[in-house]
Amino acid sequence: MSLLRMSPYLPLALMGMFASPLYCKSEHTNIYRGIVVDSPLAADNFTPPTDKCRIFLIRHGETEWNVLGLPQGWEDVPLNEIGKEQAAHVALNFSNLSISAIYTSVLSRAVETATTIASYHPETVVYFEPALRFYDPNKKKNITEASKKEIKAEIKAEIIELATAYLKELSNYHIGQNVIILTHGKVIKHLVEDQNIPHYTKIKIDNAAMVCMLGNKDSLVME
Repeated sequence: MSLLRMSPYLPLALMGMFASPLYCKSEHTNIYRGIVVDSPLAADNFTPPTDKCRIFLIRHGETEWNVLGLPQGWEDVPLNEIGKEQAAHVALNFSNLSISAIYTSVLSRAVETATTIASYHPETVVYFEPALRFYDPNKKKNITEASKKEIKAEIKAEIIELATAYLKELSNYHIGQNVIILTHGKVIKHLVEDQNIPHYTKIKIDNAAMVCMLGNKDSLVME
């Protein structure tokens, strides 16, 4: 199994986290579900670019709280059986690709998905990254004078700002490489929406969904 260590970007953990979809039919549809695709992605289609880093952003597999529609926040809820199956399919899908590093949120549902993917890449280091949650769900409890809409807008703006800065720094470190990041649905959703592409203004980031971005120190765009 891969080496497990703390991220070299730990200072960025104080900042916070994270898009082109491989698949998307229309608004309100899932971008990609690992449980649907049973064959590995073609390596020739994902040769690392020479001047950018390709970042695969993957949401963790399903948990029982997802099934019940409960907000998980920072609660450490593990994968359920479907989630484990999703993780196995995602891992198979990435088995043929060259992956230079895997970064994962420290919550067990993300870690288990990440380490399942890493089983196909024994030489790839898995980094535990506290920053990949990118916001504090308790923050909205401390905003008493704002409306619910204003609170959501503030949290979204914070996630986008911190995640974009983080990913640009990480991209600059991994220029010319493919990197996988295991994170949470809210982070991926807001990053996709921030691209201002009309087709993706209202999308659902399902469990095991994946999007990818190309980045360097100056830009971060959907591929």
